[in-house]
Amino acid sequence: MPAAAVVTPRVVVGNGRTPEARVETSFVPPQPLPVAMAPRPLTPVAPPAATPQPMTEQAVSAPEPRSEPPAAALWAKVKPTWPTGAIFGIAGLLLAPIAGMWLGHRQARAAKSASQLVSR
Repeated sequence: MPAAAVVTPRVVVGNGRTPEARVETSFVPPQPLPVAMAPRPLTPVAPPAATPQPMTEQAVSAPEPRSEPPAAALWAKVKPTWPTGAIFGIAGLLLAPIAGMWLGHRQARAAKSASQLVSR
C-alpha cells in the first residue's frame, strides 16, 4: 500500500498573500552624505579706540555691626508686636469666621457654575 501523499493546506497571511509569493524589492543604495564644508574664518575684531581709564578708589564706610541678630533664634520666645490688645483679639475672632463663610459661598457658587457648564 503506497503512502498517502501529504497535502499541505493553503496558508494565507493577514494581508491576503501566500507565503510562496515573493515580494520583489529592488535594492537602491543610499546616497552618500554630503561632505561637510569648513566654516568661514571669523573676521578679526578691531581693538577698542580708547583705553579705559583706571578706576579711582573711593572711601566706602562699612555699616555698623548690629547689636542683635537680624532674625530671632529658632527656639526663642515669640514676643507679640503691634497691633496687640483685647480689641484686636476679639476682632480676629469675629472676622475669621466671616471671611471663611464668604470664601465658602464663593466656592459653592463657582462649583454650581462649573456643574452647569459641564451639564450643557
